[in-house]
Amino acid sequence: IQFLKHLERVRVLCHVIEAPLPDLEEDADLVGRYRTLRGELSAFSVRLAELPEVVVLNKVDLLQEREAPAVQKLQRHLEKLGVPLLRMSGATGEGTRELVFALWQQVRRDRGEQPAVAFSPFARVR
Repeated sequence: IQFLKHLERVRVLCHVIEAPLPDLEEDADLVGRYRTLRGELSAFSVRLAELPEVVVLNKVDLLQEREAPAVQKLQRHLEKLGVPLLRMSGATGEGTRELVFALWQQVRRDRGEQPAVAFSPFARVR
């Protein structure tokens, strides 16, 4: 609960769900993992449960099939909710740029900002 208190100041949530390991793909309940995350947020705070969210499947480099049945099921579940599913690998870096950009877009949307000068979350700060 202490950890969840820190979340009260954020504008966007990023749910990272671990991809099923190759030997467990058939038994992976990714939808259940997502529902557990959402349930814990809702139980703690209605405000947190209403925040915009980005859902990302991590460790996709370990998947035998890019579109394993468990991943397809999660994708369909999230589509019904209007939530995109991003894919990434922390080990290889695949998809990390897309994740950062998706989070940046959500923050900008939340703020209602249209910067006067073009800005990229990937720009180097001098």
